[in-house]
Amino acid sequence: MTAEPEYVDGFGDLGLSEGDTVLIHSSLISFNWREYGGIEELATVIFDSLYEVLGEEGTIIVPTFSFSFTDDSPNGYWNFVESESEMGVFTEYVRSHPESTRTVHPFYSFAIFGDLSDELGRIHARDSFSTDYLFGNIHQMNAQILILGLDYNSAMTFFHYVEQQEGVDYRHKKDFHGIMNIHGKEYYDTYSMLVRDLDRGIETHVNPMGERLENEGVIETKLIGGAEVKLGRAKNIYEATAQNMKENEKLLYKENKD
Repeated sequence: MTAEPEYVDGFGDLGLSEGDTVLIHSSLISFNWREYGGIEELATVIFDSLYEVLGEEGTIIVPTFSFSFTDDSPNGYWNFVESESEMGVFTEYVRSHPESTRTVHPFYSFAIFGDLSDELGRIHARDSFSTDYLFGNIHQMNAQILILGLDYNSAMTFFHYVEQQEGVDYRHKKDFHGIMNIHGKEYYDTYSMLVRDLDRGIETHVNPMGERLENEGVIETKLIGGAEVKLGRAKNIYEATAQNMKENEKLLYKENKD
């Protein structure tokens, strides 16, 4: 184990505790990775530190998103085993862990380690932001959402789940098609995503909502290892986001009319 007191204490002070289930969005470049010899080594330190805080009954979830399926639709391709995460070093570290599971989804897959890995790894839905898929389960379980070294615009995919559940007119569902390769078995399939209305020039811009939630105390922040770390409970984030959307939905987007 290479857990470090700075990270163990920092995560605990921020609000993580034994037995928590936590979804983690991450970029390690702004952390003090040189102290550990490299970003890959820091990924091990953070993983082991989280494990020390969460214990054997805790669960780590990371996005292992990849977008060749959507970029190449209707001729997309995704390989359950070989398609690597495009979400950073830490997510690929968790995906590659021999005790991790991975959800079957060609662009919004997740790697899961810990007590609920088998249960959550079996979750499957073709509608990315439905209550049946992992975002919905994170909401229902009131899991923690932890952001390491990223702003909200680069991290808070959960906001799009809220948008779909609450209903917005600046996004719509779109189907993407391609080949799925699951342990060597290939088949053609279709999955959907809530996408921006490009005709209106909609751009994702959720930092204002994140800042609002910080000001309301829904999300706590702390400097750990030289970088900003954010943490909040899924149900609190959902409820506060839905309420703020009613007052000003432009906390989640901007229109580029040029």
